[in-house]
Amino acid sequence: MRTRDFFAAILAGILYLLAAVPALAQQTASDFSNGGTWSVDANPVALNRTSTCSIRVASGLIRTYYTQIGGTYPRPINSVFSYNESADGSVFGAPQGVYFAQGSPGGINPAVAQLHDGSFLMVYEVDPNGLGNPSGAKVLYALTSTDGANFGVATQLPSTALDSNANGSGLLFQSVPNLVVAADGSVRVYYVAGGVSGIASMRSTDGGKTWVPDPGYRIAGQNLGPGGGAIGPSDPTVLQMPDGSYVMFLEMATYTSAGQSNAYVINATSSDGLTFTPLTKNLFNTSSSVQIDPDVYQSADGRWHTLFGQTTPNSSSPPNLYHAVFSGTAGGPVTPQTGYWWNPSEGGRGFTIETQGVNTYISGFMYAADGSPIWYLSAGVMVNSFTYYGTFVHYTGSATLNGFGPSQAVGSVGNLSLLFNSNSSATMVFPGGTRTLQRYEFVPGGLTSGPAAGLPETGLWWNANEPGRGYFMEFQGDTLFFAAYMYDRNKQGTWYMSQGTMSSPTLYQGQLQSLSGGQTLTGAYKPASVTGNAGAVTLQFTSTTTATMTYPDGAQVAITRFRF
Repeated sequence: MRTRDFFAAILAGILYLLAAVPALAQQTASDFSNGGTWSVDANPVALNRTSTCSIRVASGLIRTYYTQIGGTYPRPINSVFSYNESADGSVFGAPQGVYFAQGSPGGINPAVAQLHDGSFLMVYEVDPNGLGNPSGAKVLYALTSTDGANFGVATQLPSTALDSNANGSGLLFQSVPNLVVAADGSVRVYYVAGGVSGIASMRSTDGGKTWVPDPGYRIAGQNLGPGGGAIGPSDPTVLQMPDGSYVMFLEMATYTSAGQSNAYVINATSSDGLTFTPLTKNLFNTSSSVQIDPDVYQSADGRWHTLFGQTTPNSSSPPNLYHAVFSGTAGGPVTPQTGYWWNPSEGGRGFTIETQGVNTYISGFMYAADGSPIWYLSAGVMVNSFTYYGTFVHYTGSATLNGFGPSQAVGSVGNLSLLFNSNSSATMVFPGGTRTLQRYEFVPGGLTSGPAAGLPETGLWWNANEPGRGYFMEFQGDTLFFAAYMYDRNKQGTWYMSQGTMSSPTLYQGQLQSLSGGQTLTGAYKPASVTGNAGAVTLQFTSTTTATMTYPDGAQVAITRFRF
């Protein structure tokens, strides 16, 4: 089979037309309303509980935060928050306490999100008079944590005229917050404003330190006229879908002079996260006439879940927490293909992506300001099956082609996010801007046919005794595209590449090429050039996951697949 020479392509500036790649249909916000149903468990998962917030954490577990009622395990005086964790999204473990720094007010309805740098941001609801002497006012506070359990000092969020209580009391009303982290690293909090007035939002670009209110309501309430009463949207949970659209799950309640007469959960769709169109479908169709506080999340197997409160109209008893699973295909699961990714208009720099379970490793190979090759790494947990947030980290070390030495992370060069539109296409936001990425096909039809039978595994390889340098291999047909990530004599990250036909299913013999002068992390496109041949490289595979690598100087190292 004829292979296309990657290095010649760089020099010639040729852009390839990729063969059609099987991909999942792009998921949209409307998928939750079209052709799918929510199956509600017969029994509640917890009594006297509602208004949860569920996120995926580094362990891959679903962590659900909530306001704890009762309990005997240690908790701080000024907080009644807890969390449980679940492997499958439906069966939860023992409660764990959430701790605040001294001086932070207690409250209810916690919303938690993990930011690109791995830290946690919480926004919650506070009565200015304290939990024991409610005034009717509700305001929002924010605070941060490195582990999602021990938080710092809380600061109050700003308010606008939208937050003035619609009952004429003049009291502020900011309630039931929900957090959404955007691809650029900014955060938006959605919340109930002004009682039944509507759902408002504000945005932070500094990790929750300062906030700028968005004008107007995302969804406004409706006054029922001279007869009294109102229809009030509340308790929002917002998701961004693979196509970039947004879906909001919310409670829609009818209020009369006697109180809340009914409430049910619907969803609303938006193209920008600001203007939402409510849909009228009652999502859960349960016998109760009051369902509140939807909390929607995706487990590792791609299933969508929700936790919501359920009670009867005007009941004095706390609601119970119920669980439901979506039967449709909204949002996934999208499984990003392991291999090389690129933007065809920027040949000469590219990315490797591998996902194992919910964990993802992303490397970027490009060029420093002086033209020398450099690489960056990002590793973390997928937010859901189609969203990754992290930071690009720069490393230095002394592991070169001629010997091994220790390495260390220098620091982050900026945020990185990937929104996978399918298993072979994505939108990436990183310090260089916004780019569309697609899988890189280096053999005609290679992405469709895959590797030839009996070849080793595609993905990351390493020697466990030499952390800090590694290798990425992808096989298309009987061709290997090989990258080595290590350091130069100045301890700066560098990389080499080799491409060629396998001599046999267990043997590769090729040349390591070095490149320079190409596009930097944040710079405009410029073509790279092959600047030298670093020498011969041999890979003798002893299984599909083990090999002996021979460097240009004859030194040998045993390498294996990297399981992370």
